[in-house]
Amino acid sequence: MTTKIIIIEDEGPVRQLIRSSLSDQYRVETAADGETAWELVDGLAGDSLDAVVLDIGLPDIDGFTLLERLRSDPVLADVPVVVVSGRSREEDVERAIEAGATDFVTKPFDPEELRDRMRRAVGAGSPRPM
Repeated sequence: MTTKIIIIEDEGPVRQLIRSSLSDQYRVETAADGETAWELVDGLAGDSLDAVVLDIGLPDIDGFTLLERLRSDPVLADVPVVVVSGRSREEDVERAIEAGATDFVTKPFDPEELRDRMRRAVGAGSPRPM
């Protein structure tokens, strides 16, 4: 069965770059805002959702809040979440990891590095934040 991921990113070009970087390895769904993302994630929870790529700076619900929702939902709590964000301050990285992010990738990112991080997040281990 193909691994299913959801990309939650409000910037269209970045969302498309992430999608094109990962669509050859994963079945990809996308959302441009937090509410749409939550509806999509919640709807797929029982349908083998394998991972989430999450931006922090969303227009309606910030990524930290969405991450906390994911981690507090018993069905979604163990789904790996890779945060991809332009926020690179140490406190943002720490907050994301403490909220339950599996990994943190800073924009701009190398698509190959993102593929590698996703592979590890979905697979056996969680890499260190970069």
